Amino acid sequence: MKRLFLIFTSLVAMIFIIGASDASAQYTYKFCDSLGVYEVKFRPHNPDTRFSISHTKPLLPGTHDFRFSLAWGSLNGWGENINTSESMGQFVDFVNYYPSNDHYYTFNLDYGYWAKEWLSVGGNVTWVMGVCNVYENGTHKRVDRLRQDFVSVMPTFRFAWLRRGVVQMYSSIGLGLGVERYRASYAGSDKVYRTNYYCAFDLKFLGLSVGRKWFGFMELGYGSRGVINAGFGYRFNAKTK
Repeated sequence: MKRLFLIFTSLVAMIFIIGASDASAQYTYKFCDSLGVYEVKFRPHNPDTRFSISHTKPLLPGTHDFRFSLAWGSLNGWGENINTSESMGQFVDFVNYYPSNDHYYTFNLDYGYWAKEWLSVGGNVTWVMGVCNVYENGTHKRVDRLRQDFVSVMPTFRFAWLRRGVVQMYSSIGLGLGVERYRASYAGSDKVYRTNYYCAFDLKFLGLSVGRKWFGFMELGYGSRGVINAGFGYRFNAKTK
């Protein structure tokens, strides 16, 4: 067993060494004189290095990125935390029914165009979905499910104030329109829907993304996109200098 383990680890180490080596070196020559032995490597000439990928340089202007993320702590247009706002169960007839705790889920879709190395201009769509189950007293049978939805659309601006190759640190701001829709009724009654409009806003004080074509990111801030926001993204035209 130990022998198999040693063989396996040796193979993994060899693969790692080969993968980490400079695969672009095509020809190797050794020269010897009175001072010692010299090894020279020659690489094939590449006439077009303009768009070559470099993992030590930031993104060039013209890059597009798409992001998907989940968040916690989203706010409505009145600055209230959606996750801890007034319960959907307030409309339940407590004589015959009782509600469960509210559960909220936040989904973000973002698009950004890097007009400059440090400036991205784009937009965001955020959907916050809340659900609340209603149960019957005595039997504890679920008889209804209440829904509350917040949808906001915002133009966004992202400012990358630290750029070190595949690592970016940034701040962002967004301002747009939000719509709240919910059921103001309980089990056994007519379904009554209400709609509210509000000014959606979002401010991220600190954002961190790691990666070039595919990348992961996390953001901390205040607004419709959540207090804590984390996800992944994909970039098109991610060229470097």
